[in-house]
Amino acid sequence: MREGRKGPRPGQEGPLDIPYDASIIYNMMALDENRPGVVGFMTYYSEDSLLLVGNSRTTSDNPITLQYSQFFLSLVVDPSTGEIADCGASVTVEVTNRFIRDLFVGRRMLRDDALIVAQVQDRYHGSSQKAIVAAYRDAVKKFREISGQ
Repeated sequence: MREGRKGPRPGQEGPLDIPYDASIIYNMMALDENRPGVVGFMTYYSEDSLLLVGNSRTTSDNPITLQYSQFFLSLVVDPSTGEIADCGASVTVEVTNRFIRDLFVGRRMLRDDALIVAQVQDRYHGSSQKAIVAAYRDAVKKFREISGQ
């Protein structure tokens, strides 16, 4: 078994003698204390969270354009505060996605707009810099429409 990996290998039995692939799902489930014997799935985000997707274009020779045809920025946002709880982007390299995530998570839409744009411009030096800013502004537009702000 690889270092840090828990559970059986694919094809072996997992918790409660269920196959490995099913054990991944089992590990994401939690017992519902209010209803004995009922199992529910753990959630990542609060029930009132919004998923906002901002769209933009990148240059025609950008690998993102070749793979996805557009740039997408998905933001999970608390509608009452505008705080960005999570973020993902249509990028081709995972480290880029993590870096973009770090630029957005914990910031608040509207209140931190100038800071977010400045951080992208100061710290992200890839060919998709303008696309990230444009996609963020598209998501902000959607947030304003939904929240009435």
